[in-house]
Amino acid sequence: MRALALLWALGCLGAPLRASSQYVQEPQLEACGLWNEATHALLEGKLDGKAARERYKALWATIKVDDLPSPKEKHWQWMFPLPGYDAGCFGESYWVDDYRYLDGPKSKGFPGLRLYLRDSGRLGVDDRTKKPAPVVSATDGVVVASEKFWKDADASPLGNFITVLDQQDKLIFTYAHLGHIRVSPGQLVVKGEVVGWVGRTGRYVQDRRLGTHLALQVHTFDDGLFYPVYPGRALRVAGQVAWPVPDGEVRPRIKPPKPAEDVDEDGD
Repeated sequence: MRALALLWALGCLGAPLRASSQYVQEPQLEACGLWNEATHALLEGKLDGKAARERYKALWATIKVDDLPSPKEKHWQWMFPLPGYDAGCFGESYWVDDYRYLDGPKSKGFPGLRLYLRDSGRLGVDDRTKKPAPVVSATDGVVVASEKFWKDADASPLGNFITVLDQQDKLIFTYAHLGHIRVSPGQLVVKGEVVGWVGRTGRYVQDRRLGTHLALQVHTFDDGLFYPVYPGRALRVAGQVAWPVPDGEVRPRIKPPKPAEDVDEDGD
């Protein structure tokens, strides 16, 4: 916890944190690794839902942190995870009527939003910068799962992804369909820190020729079960990081949030 407290304090002081290679301490670090293993086994269809629930329940007591410092000012406000974009970039693809996280690759519905990149050629690059678009963490937290080496034959629909536990609010964020990622399980991240870049990985993106996008899913966790949280309202009032993000920048300078605007909620 000493490392987390130091990270939090530096963030409060506005210190220019760069590539954060700070990790949680044992036994939480080991729990993050085991959570990552369970997530991969579930997504690959190698772990059934009942067994996964028991495994997550057993790990939760260790992986969550209760003795956190007091929340920073405006802790409630997320950072928009796709710099240079706002709520106008997502369509209402969210449906969870028959969704169960523990169904793994057979899960129905879509418990998140697709944040579309301006990528007319579907090449995995932003039309404006001609480069892959960076993804920043919406909140402070610890990485509990990731995939860096997704292949076309893999069962997981998420492609390359990162899952971050916001320890203050006990929310679990998954950023999916990435090209490359720069963080690993057990690593601490701060709000606005670049954690990866948008790509075109994942079965749905490949098979359906969907537009290039970041898929954002948010869940709460209770008694071994994951419950989806609709992220659209929080994204409409999220803060913004400075754009374009300089090459190699890990924690961009943060701009004041933009006013919320009405968004047409079209299905995709």
